[in-house]
Amino acid sequence: MADSFTLAAQWLGQRNFLRVRVRKLAQIDKWVQQRSGNRLSVVAMAGLPSVVITVPGRKSGKLYATPLLCTPYRNGTLIAGSNFGNEKAPAWVPNLIAAIENDATIDVRILATHYPSRATQLFDDDYEAAWQAMVAKWPSYDGYAARVTRTIPVFFLEPRG
Repeated sequence: MADSFTLAAQWLGQRNFLRVRVRKLAQIDKWVQQRSGNRLSVVAMAGLPSVVITVPGRKSGKLYATPLLCTPYRNGTLIAGSNFGNEKAPAWVPNLIAAIENDATIDVRILATHYPSRATQLFDDDYEAAWQAMVAKWPSYDGYAARVTRTIPVFFLEPRG
C-alpha cells in the first residue's frame, strides 16, 4: 500500500500548486509527529523517508526543528534545500551552513530515534552522486532544479560518535 501512496506523493510533488502549500504540509507533519509522540509522520505514511533536523539559528542561537524529506545514503542521510522549487532557499539552509562552519552538532530525528550528527555541504562529484541518489528516491528534485536559477544545496548528515 505504501507504494501507491509513494507514487501519489511523487505525482503531487511534481505539481506546481504544491509549492504554495508546502509550508502548511510541513506544519501538519510536524503537528502529527508531536501529537503521536514521534511515532507517525504524514510523509512516512506516504512511504517517503523523512527527518527532523534541529539546528541553532545563526544569529539568535535559538534551536529550530525542521521536518524534511531525506534519502538514506551510505552511513548517513542526505537532505536538500530545494524549498519545493521556490527560488528562495529555505530558511534552515543558512542556519545549517553556519552550524557547519562552527562544527556544531545537529540533532537528527527519524520518527522516535534521535542521534547527534555532523553536517557537510556537498560539492562537485560528491554533489552529483548524492543528487542522483536523491532523485532516485524523489524524482521531483529534478523538476525543482529546473524551476530555479540557484543551485539547490545538498547536505550529508553523518552520525557523530
